[in-house]
Amino acid sequence: MNTKNMTRGNPLKLIVIFALPLMLGNLCQQLYTMVDSIIVGQGIGIHALAALGSGDWINWMVLAIMMGLCQGFSILFAHSYGANDHVKLRKGIACSIVLCLIIGLILMVIMFNITYPLLILLDTDINVIDMAFSYLKVMYMGILVVMFYNLTSGILRSLGNSFAPLIAMVMASIVNIILDYILVIKMHYGVESAAFASVISQGIALLYCLLVLNKVDFVRLQISDFKFDLDLYVELFHLGMPLALMNVIISVGGMAVQKVVNSFGLIFIAGFTVVNKMYGLLEIAATSFGYANSTYVAQNRGAKQYDRIVKGVKVSCVLAVIVSGIIAVTMLIIGRDIISIFVEDSADKQAVIEVAYRYLKMLCYFLWSLYLLHIFRNDLQGIGNTTIPFVSSLVELAMRVCAVMVLPRFLGDLGVFLAEILAWMAAMLLLMVSFIICFRKLRKT
Repeated sequence: MNTKNMTRGNPLKLIVIFALPLMLGNLCQQLYTMVDSIIVGQGIGIHALAALGSGDWINWMVLAIMMGLCQGFSILFAHSYGANDHVKLRKGIACSIVLCLIIGLILMVIMFNITYPLLILLDTDINVIDMAFSYLKVMYMGILVVMFYNLTSGILRSLGNSFAPLIAMVMASIVNIILDYILVIKMHYGVESAAFASVISQGIALLYCLLVLNKVDFVRLQISDFKFDLDLYVELFHLGMPLALMNVIISVGGMAVQKVVNSFGLIFIAGFTVVNKMYGLLEIAATSFGYANSTYVAQNRGAKQYDRIVKGVKVSCVLAVIVSGIIAVTMLIIGRDIISIFVEDSADKQAVIEVAYRYLKMLCYFLWSLYLLHIFRNDLQGIGNTTIPFVSSLVELAMRVCAVMVLPRFLGDLGVFLAEILAWMAAMLLLMVSFIICFRKLRKT
């Protein structure tokens, strides 16, 4: 099935069935991200692992801009599909293609020119800065590939199809792992080859999504769909830009944390990097439930099925708390063993593991708040409000930066760990209260 109408049927069943393929897809994505780090850490060493960590937030910022834009565009697609307006759906897809092409090229030029100064600004260790820059340059060469993969997978999810993105990500994961092994372990090409493997694998995922979309008759584009429509471009910008800016702001907060982390030395950087690479495993179900909620709420918003939205949000919150608890307990039990896989055998291995596990424990204790953050952020996006999620990113930024600048003076490295948790809590509370207020206003219109 290439599409799924979520305006009919049991909300719990619809959300879970939609979210499960997303979880598996995210799991594959996180596994091949982790494999990158494991192969680099084991095959090249702690310095290379620290190099990846030094560029993590810069790389994530670029990826998050693309994801935010495409996620915002997908809200319009889901509204149009829920309202059975296939003409607007096709025109929206056509406009989004043009926007992705223009923004992708601009982003590529900007990042090639500002990345090295950013690495310097973040006090990146002199021993790893060139290695980090080499890795990021290769990633930027694939910006358009990643942009259009996010767009095509977003279109599929807006139509209720979460299975095709799963298959695409499984294919990408297999290709990435094979290329990582060949290029890094066997051919000793260095960290940039791991980036090359990631870009190629994303290209495979994009091609598969295009093949699936080609089978959906009502989204096959015609030349007339590309006719300039100012109102539609404005609507897409209104939905996509706040989410992109939201992710930029979150990234700035992450870079502020990274600057402080870099001051603690290579062992702390390596340990911190390991947990950041595991971060995706912690929030894997959160992002999946979030995407499922966004599509579910958006389709029902288009169909004006407000009671169904309430039922869906309630069951999602319960699921989020239960699943986050299960994941947290599991990671507390096996986390130390997973961490050890990342680090080569050396005199510093145990020290790196201890730093990483202390950070992992703190995140697990408060994981429930991250899950609720994703639920309410995507609920707001689903009803068409991308402004408050943007404001929540400002709250995250303020809390994260203030905490990381102040707390380490009194608590040492524990203050760095607490900065992330305090950012989650502040944003989650804002989003939860805002959704309740905005939804009540929506029902009265």
